[in-house]
Amino acid sequence: MINELDAMTARVRQQWEEGQRLDPRPRILITGCPIGGAAEKVVRAIEENGGWVVGYENCTGAKATEQCVAETGDVYDALADKYLAIGCSCVSPNDQRLQMLSQMVEEYQVDGVVDVILQACHTYAVESLAIKRHVRHQHNIAVGVAMALYRY
Repeated sequence: MINELDAMTARVRQQWEEGQRLDPRPRILITGCPIGGAAEKVVRAIEENGGWVVGYENCTGAKATEQCVAETGDVYDALADKYLAIGCSCVSPNDQRLQMLSQMVEEYQVDGVVDVILQACHTYAVESLAIKRHVRHQHNIAVGVAMALYRY
C-alpha cells in the first residue's frame, strides 16, 4: 500500500509540474451521517453537477483522524482526552463539532457545506439546524441538507 501511495504521489506531482490542473469548481464539505450507501449518492450528485467534494466532517472522516492519542502520561487519560473531545453528535453541547467545521471550512477553502442526514441517524438530525446556522453566520457560505429516506 505504501508503494501505491508513493507512486500516486509521484504521478500527481508530475502532472502538476506539467501544468495539469483540475477545473475550478465549487469546493464542497460534507458533514453529517457517516458516508456509505445513500450518502455515496450525494457525493456522486455533487461531483456530477459541477462541485468537488474536498472533505468529510463525519464519523468516518476528519473526526476519527484529526487528533492522535497522546503517547505520554496516563494511557487512560490520553484515550479519554481523544475520544471525549471527538465532536460526536451524541455529545451535547457539541462545541467541538462546530470548531472542527470552522477549521475545515478555512483549511479546505470551502464554498458550500452539504449536511447528510439519514433517516435513522437521529443525533445528526437534531444538530442539523445548529450546523446550518453556524456555517451561515460564521463563514457566510451556503448550506444544503440531503436527507435519505429508507423504503421497505
